[in-house]
Amino acid sequence: DSHTENLAAATLLTEFMYDREKGRNADRAIWGEAFKDMDYNMTYDPKLGILKSIITSGKIDYISNKVLRYKLSSLNDLIIDTNEINKNRPILYWTTINKYVERQPDESVETNYGKLFNDSEFIWWLGWLESVRKEGLEEENELLIFLEDMIKTIDSEIEK
Repeated sequence: DSHTENLAAATLLTEFMYDREKGRNADRAIWGEAFKDMDYNMTYDPKLGILKSIITSGKIDYISNKVLRYKLSSLNDLIIDTNEINKNRPILYWTTINKYVERQPDESVETNYGKLFNDSEFIWWLGWLESVRKEGLEEENELLIFLEDMIKTIDSEIEK
C-alpha cells in the first residue's frame, strides 16, 4: 500500500544519506521512485455525515449497546488521528526539496542530491517522516482493527 511504500522510500533515502557510496551507485530511477513514493499517500475519508448527525442530535442514545455507542462516537477522532500526517508533509517536502531541484525543458527533473543530503532541514525532515510514517502505520492498523471489531459488534446486534 502507498503508506508502506512511503515508509520504505524514507528508509531508503536515509540509507543513501548515511551511505553516500550506496546513494551514488543507485540508479536514477530508484531515486526518482523514492521521492515519488514519499510524496504520495492515500487517506481514509469515509462519509460520516449521518453518523455525525446521529451523535449531535442525541439519537445515538437509542443504541442500547454501550460498546457500540462508544465505538461509533470514537470513530471520527480515530480517523482524524490516522490522517494527521498528510497535513504538513507536502509543505515540508516541497519547500525543502525544491531548493535542489531543477525542472528541465523536457519535463524531467534534475536534483542535486549531494547538497540535498547536506541540508539540515532535509535531514530533519527525512527523520521526521520516517518516524511519523511508522507511527501512522501503527495508527492505521489500529483503525483497521477497530473497524473490524465494530463490524462484528454491529453484526452481533443484528443477529439478536
